[in-house]
Amino acid sequence: EPFSGNNQWPVAIELYKRARSLAPDEDYYYLFLGRGYLEQAKLLESEEEQAVIFQQAEIDLKQAQDINPLNPDHTANLARLNSWWALQTDDPQVRKLRGQDSIEYYQAVTQLSPNNARLFNEWSIVNINVMEDYDRALELLNKSLIIDPTYDWTHAILGDYYTQLGRQTEGEVQRTELFNLAINHYQKAIENAKGATLKSNQGLNYFFALASVYQATGDTESTIETLLASLKYASRRNDIWRIHENLTQLFIQQEDYENALSHAVSALESAPETEVERLQNLITQLQNSP
Repeated sequence: EPFSGNNQWPVAIELYKRARSLAPDEDYYYLFLGRGYLEQAKLLESEEEQAVIFQQAEIDLKQAQDINPLNPDHTANLARLNSWWALQTDDPQVRKLRGQDSIEYYQAVTQLSPNNARLFNEWSIVNINVMEDYDRALELLNKSLIIDPTYDWTHAILGDYYTQLGRQTEGEVQRTELFNLAINHYQKAIENAKGATLKSNQGLNYFFALASVYQATGDTESTIETLLASLKYASRRNDIWRIHENLTQLFIQQEDYENALSHAVSALESAPETEVERLQNLITQLQNSP
């Protein structure tokens, strides 16, 4: 695991191979190998190299499934593998075929684990991103809500779902309704998320997504409030300076130059060297504002 945690997947793969040779009937070594191959493939740029790795990952995961067909992890990882593989091609027909393979595995694994909300969420994402079947995706997300109405990730996906539909809708009334649904689900995602989640990239993205929808509706005050709330959980310098700079621009829009200057200074304190000169110039401009 130390090697997989540090993205040293080729090393991890060799270790898993060695372990498998010593215990060929242990399904979890094939599972680890399949996972290792998938993570290695994500680091490759060549589609040909990715194809070779994908095929090997599929072989190992199917072997794990054959050894222990009742272990849902094996079927779930085959579903995830095919979902990822579908997104690697620009050919719409190939993408749909791979997506259908993924869906069939999700259908199977949710028979094995019918109360696993995460699996229904993952399945819905395949329908959105690969199959473009939004109605089926919503059915799956509603099923996930029945299983666990407080699962933050389900609400976040629903927020993304309604945001995407809202941005594609021309009618102002319907677009506003969709954005309001998105806002409601993002708020629930934040309310239900645990502290560790909120401090992660995933949790911060809940705040950023909510702020983005508020901005799309022209609600600058709520956009500012959401970004200010996100600062409580932002621990990485790269997140902190970007949040402060976004707040700077929002306060400038409101002609609140005092708060804009305060956040510009805070952005400078955490910004990388490449952004220092630009932020210093912005601070100078704000200091000279009336």
